Amino acid sequence: MSDEWDELIEYLTEETNQLTRVITKEANELLKKNVQEEVYDNYSPNIYKRTKDLQKSIKSDKVEGFTYFDDSKLDYKSKVTGENVSMYVPKFLNYGHTDSTGIDNMYHNYTPRQFVEKTKEELEEKYGEGCCQIVDNI
Repeated sequence: MSDEWDELIEYLTEETNQLTRVITKEANELLKKNVQEEVYDNYSPNIYKRTKDLQKSIKSDKVEGFTYFDDSKLDYKSKVTGENVSMYVPKFLNYGHTDSTGIDNMYHNYTPRQFVEKTKEELEEKYGEGCCQIVDNI
């Protein structure tokens, strides 16, 4: 009985690991697509040349099952304070932000794009509710 139990555990572990790799790869692809649609296709900049660094910063760890924005690949400075805000940019773009200046432009008041939530919804449509979760590490 113990051998059968061990075989079942080994089989289920391998199936789970394989599904984790598949979903993580798809999460990476969907997040890139959704950043394109919700951020880049939403407006065309007039003041700067678009680098698509946000999209390029999307990385995945298929063993652990994480898809994330690698802020070491980003170089964003605040137009207001000059400080490095690279680690906040994906969150600002996804959830939107408003500061206390009362100025109404994209640097002070930014509408949420919700590309992360859209990615989660698309994955759950395909793989079922609870197949992934949004983890806010900031």
